[in-house]
Amino acid sequence: SMDPVGPTGPMEAGLKIFALRVRAKPEKVRVEVIVAGQPSFQKTVPFDLEVKEGERVSLRAFQEGFLDQTESLLATSDKTVELDLEPRKPGHRPRGHSRPEPRHGASMDPPPRPASMFTAGEGTLKPPL
Repeated sequence: SMDPVGPTGPMEAGLKIFALRVRAKPEKVRVEVIVAGQPSFQKTVPFDLEVKEGERVSLRAFQEGFLDQTESLLATSDKTVELDLEPRKPGHRPRGHSRPEPRHGASMDPPPRPASMFTAGEGTLKPPL
């Protein structure tokens, strides 16, 4: 009964390895993977990962023309993750023109101040009717 594998057997069995299958729409999406705080790496879907039980996995899928999709999970079983990226809103405008707020343009040409602003602090002078 001099079995050197004896004591380590149960310990090894306690740490399971799970398969994490990553799928995404559209095809060929790039996914940034961070496993348990280690340096991130990128893969192209579909791909499978092997993760140890209890490890935290963060996935960030990105694709030109789509919104990023992030998913975070704990490795507790074999899993298939389906990332479904939303297309960015149609009517692609270049960045900066997406908000129709005339705030930036207005600063160059301030509107004339009403006379009441100058006398507001005193309260005695009433603006002319």
